[in-house]
Amino acid sequence: MKLIYLTFFSTLISLSSVHSQSKIKAEMYCLDATKKMMKSISPMTGKDPRIDLIEAEVDSGKYLLKMRANWSAKRSIIFSSEYETFYVEGLLTVGFDGSNPSFQETSRNESVKGAWTMDDIGKIFVGVAALAAVADASSK
Repeated sequence: MKLIYLTFFSTLISLSSVHSQSKIKAEMYCLDATKKMMKSISPMTGKDPRIDLIEAEVDSGKYLLKMRANWSAKRSIIFSSEYETFYVEGLLTVGFDGSNPSFQETSRNESVKGAWTMDDIGKIFVGVAALAAVADASSK
């Protein structure tokens, strides 16, 4: 009887350990995805990436992770002085080994929607340079 109890208890510990390891890997993959989003959306001011793992499922050698990516950033490095909380929610699908990550966004907050990307800032500088060139040419 003791052997059966020990075997059962040992199996429970093993399953719990596997579950804990899987959760740690899933959270690590979510954090990696959050860092990529942060660098894409707010490359100059993004800091303190963190995640909320809302739900995790396993399907055919993949994790299906419903998550919320959070970080602090400014909407613009030029026109904003205050840090705001940015978040994006969605489904991260990734292989057990971290391969083939794919993120499908389901929502984002107003800070993310209003963020100025490097492309936006570049377009402003190009526009200002074009206006300056036109003004210079018309003054001659």
